[in-house]
Amino acid sequence: MISVPASVARDLDFAAGWLCGGCRDNGVTREEARFLMLLPLFRIWDRGRREESGRRQAHDNGLGPTRIPRQPSRVGRRLYLGDLDDALDTTMLLVENIQGVLCLCPDRLDRKARAGLETAKSRGVAVRTVEAHDDPDFDIMTNAWPAARKLLRSWVGAGMSRILIVCWGGVNRSAAIAGAWLRSAENMSFAMTMETLTRARGTVLTNMSFRRALLTCFRDAQGRSSRRSLALDGRPGSSRRS
Repeated sequence: MISVPASVARDLDFAAGWLCGGCRDNGVTREEARFLMLLPLFRIWDRGRREESGRRQAHDNGLGPTRIPRQPSRVGRRLYLGDLDDALDTTMLLVENIQGVLCLCPDRLDRKARAGLETAKSRGVAVRTVEAHDDPDFDIMTNAWPAARKLLRSWVGAGMSRILIVCWGGVNRSAAIAGAWLRSAENMSFAMTMETLTRARGTVLTNMSFRRALLTCFRDAQGRSSRRSLALDGRPGSSRRS
């Protein structure tokens, strides 16, 4: 668990208990509730999101001592999380040996950005886009995750070991898809995924509908896994014991 001052921890625990109680019908545990409201130690943009910020400048959030990781940050065995500026930094991509870039903000690609991505392609970096919108009403797990998952699986199957996921600010769209991939490919728990993302990128998933959608994605996967286990238990000759 990320360390925060005792007073903040008490307030967070109280709020988590309240949220847990309010969501009991949905089976939200206290631990999940805490991570739905996770307080990051730093932020990449001075006002949390790129849309409200003048420029990228990392800030300590004042919740305790922290070392802000170099960006883009590694969040998984093969996965890096960043923003559009990172995808346009061809020199960095080559130095870090980034082999593929998945861009989730085609709506933000002006002529200069498209030229930058073409430059990366010309240097051997695979670049693909999947449409997603940083909007509370956008169902990212239904409308973007399936295409992103298919692409990431194909890249991993082709032997790529360093893949960068980006959106406009590297806060919401890319963090949600990165989190879903950490569950799918690395079998991380929801709590571990949220902690990994916030340790690496700071303030992420300020779009609370994305945060809840990610939790639902995890819980649905757990349900499928449980049903498969029950099916195996019921097979003739199964060696499993109840």
